[in-house]
Amino acid sequence: MLRWRSLHALVLALWTGCSLSAQLVVGTALTPAQVVQGVLLGPGVTASNIQFLGDPDQLGTFIGVNSNIGLDSGMVMCTGDINVAPGPNMQGGATLGGGNQTGDPDLDAIIAPYFSRDRAVLEFDFIATGDSVRFTFIFASEEYNEYVCTAKNDVFGFFLSGPGINGPFLNNAENIALVPGTSVPVQINTVNIGAAGSAGGNPANCAAADPNWQANSVYFVDNANGATVEFDGFTVPLVAAAQVICGQQYHIKLAIADADDTVFDSAVFIEAGSFQSNAIDVSTQILAGGVDSVLYEGCGEAELILVRAGLLQTEDTVFLSTSGQAVAGTDYSAILSEVVFPVGVDSAIVPISALQDGLPEGIEQAIITAITQGDCGADTALIVFYVDDAPAIDILMAADTMVACPGDSALVQASVSGGFGMRQLSWNTGLAAGDNAAWVSPAQTTTYVLSVTDDCGQVTAVDSMTVTVPEPDPLVITAIPDTLVFCPESPVLLEAVVQGGTPGFQYAWSNGLGNAPT
Repeated sequence: MLRWRSLHALVLALWTGCSLSAQLVVGTALTPAQVVQGVLLGPGVTASNIQFLGDPDQLGTFIGVNSNIGLDSGMVMCTGDINVAPGPNMQGGATLGGGNQTGDPDLDAIIAPYFSRDRAVLEFDFIATGDSVRFTFIFASEEYNEYVCTAKNDVFGFFLSGPGINGPFLNNAENIALVPGTSVPVQINTVNIGAAGSAGGNPANCAAADPNWQANSVYFVDNANGATVEFDGFTVPLVAAAQVICGQQYHIKLAIADADDTVFDSAVFIEAGSFQSNAIDVSTQILAGGVDSVLYEGCGEAELILVRAGLLQTEDTVFLSTSGQAVAGTDYSAILSEVVFPVGVDSAIVPISALQDGLPEGIEQAIITAITQGDCGADTALIVFYVDDAPAIDILMAADTMVACPGDSALVQASVSGGFGMRQLSWNTGLAAGDNAAWVSPAQTTTYVLSVTDDCGQVTAVDSMTVTVPEPDPLVITAIPDTLVFCPESPVLLEAVVQGGTPGFQYAWSNGLGNAPT
């Protein structure tokens, strides 16, 4: 199986006009087949013969990123209308739709002698490429916390049947919705707040379901005053998993129902793309020096994230190889040829650094191939990213200028663009760092040099502007020669001759003789 991944986005179809407000968002626009094929399934699994039993509004999709449900998105199935799910939690026992008396025999077996009502059942055949399957789910109910430890509660189950499975339910199915690390089914009486409810709860009923029921409260979220989800309580994300034989056909039945009545709704949420086999899911996360799937040389840092599915009971090895225009070890850091997953470990991180090779090569594609070898053959995943030269920094400096006299003011300014991230501006003359414009009053001709770097730190742009201060010829004053007069108060013409300097002279004679040159 070959899978490409450079940028993965899951789009859930919701009703027209729905907005992503600060709460859980649900929608019923998809068919059951679209829910399974487009939302539920992840890598390593193919599905067929998809069927849904229930009212159309009992099955749909959800977006939980702005809620406290614990999953970003996926499918939701409810004992009533799924539109009961969005918060805030304004009711202790919300019910929307429902009223269907039809139940399910496997659910009846769990809650006997009571009967299931308002059943919703999504089932399909599937073939896995690995030796196990798993998916992530949450169970939520309006019967929390009042009906904890009562004799009857809403019920759900994930019933798996097929080769090698010999369980107590129809078609020898087994229920894989279990409390972590146990064979105990997840129910209101096995995963809850850890105390009997106010509506006739008896701790003995919970103890009969699981002697360790109070310890299971670590898997429970009390949502009594929740702002984004209506249900009074729900589990943390849990994993349903089972061993299978790769290449063989199995059947899964996802079922939920009210117990004996048709009120106080409950629901199961299953994470988008989490129904998967032992495939390796590969993605990248840029940490610094990049945008989207592009890393810049000399500063780009990213992580290659490998996540494996399955039961994690054995060691597993992923083999990595590289291809593309960008060369590992030259354009980006060398990549390990294999990554080993120890028992119980489901993820690994491989660091990637874009290297500065000093060559103006432009953008280059890099491909990392991850291969796992399973019983049914190899599973291959590809991750694509790009290595590019750090973006240039452009400086447009104002034209050189001249002032009339030393100390006159002039505006030094520059327009700066390009680069990556924040830019840092530095002047050679003591102007404030970071400023791209300043008034200056130089006493002599001065060149103002601006240096600009960015967050990448691989490129420095430099430009300058000169403010010229004129240097006139020396100012020389020549007066007429001394003059001899024979009579007191005889008029004499005094004259000063100026050479050099800058025109616009000002004269000052001693003895108050005025300010003219003669």
